[in-house]
Amino acid sequence: MVQFKTLPPLDQLRPFSQAATIIISVTDSSGAPIEKGWVQIRLDAPKPGWFFSTDFPFVEGSHLLDMRLPLRRGRVQWQYLFPIRGQYLMTVEAVTAHDRKTDKTFRMAITENERKWMFLGLFTLGLFFFGFFAGRLFTSSKLVSKKNVALYLSLSSIGVIYWQAAGFAQEGKREQNAARLEINAPRVGELSRIRWSLAALTEGKRQVVNLSLRIIHLEKGKTVFALEKLPVAGELSLDFQFPDGDEYRVEAIADLNGQELIRSEETIAVNGIEPPASATIPAIVLFLAVISLGLWTGRWSRRATTSSLSA
Repeated sequence: MVQFKTLPPLDQLRPFSQAATIIISVTDSSGAPIEKGWVQIRLDAPKPGWFFSTDFPFVEGSHLLDMRLPLRRGRVQWQYLFPIRGQYLMTVEAVTAHDRKTDKTFRMAITENERKWMFLGLFTLGLFFFGFFAGRLFTSSKLVSKKNVALYLSLSSIGVIYWQAAGFAQEGKREQNAARLEINAPRVGELSRIRWSLAALTEGKRQVVNLSLRIIHLEKGKTVFALEKLPVAGELSLDFQFPDGDEYRVEAIADLNGQELIRSEETIAVNGIEPPASATIPAIVLFLAVISLGLWTGRWSRRATTSSLSA
């Protein structure tokens, strides 16, 4: 049987707010934890919404994480920062020491931060009043020419269009002491391979170490992914998607049976991508419609006031 839980619970998690601890438990038919085996985990992002896009449009509907972790006392756990709102899909395949396989798919819903909806409402209301006061200001008792209205709407559209700056990608590859940390050139919307390996051999075999791996978003100062003291036989690789075009630091600390700590670290710049038109046009159309409604309301109000004064 495969089960999962998050700490804190899913209903308390918000996009890009805090990293959640995800715990996968694997038990046999009697409920006893399976001691030996491994778990293959794949996490897919929510599909695009019907109108408003999320903060990271290229993440929507893509693969976020793909990794294989060894079972410890019948469970595996890691930390992960969910980047966007929506329903995530996590596929778990557990394989025991006797090659018995069991798999299960979990759906995890992450709701948007209430503050963001409040700010969206205030911003929309502000656009309406902007159009309203502009309508009153530029409206006289005579009709405003169509050219002036077109010019006003063109200027208004400039205020609601945004551009997302693109970054650069680089490949991190450095050997520090006896360990090597390799990171393929990351790109938003695609998985990037992260590989850590230990060069030291013990009796012709790579030594088993307790590996801690952490990925940190430098601008936000947030941990977006972490593994703590995972027993690794000299090598670990996983596929991870960096959700936005920014700088990240990948840190790896290997504990050699409490005798020595081997540290590896890389700072990478993720290659950002301009948001697609499908993500920006609906919002722009809505905001222009709100401004136009405010403009029309302001013009109507000014005319009504002028008419009442004339009477």
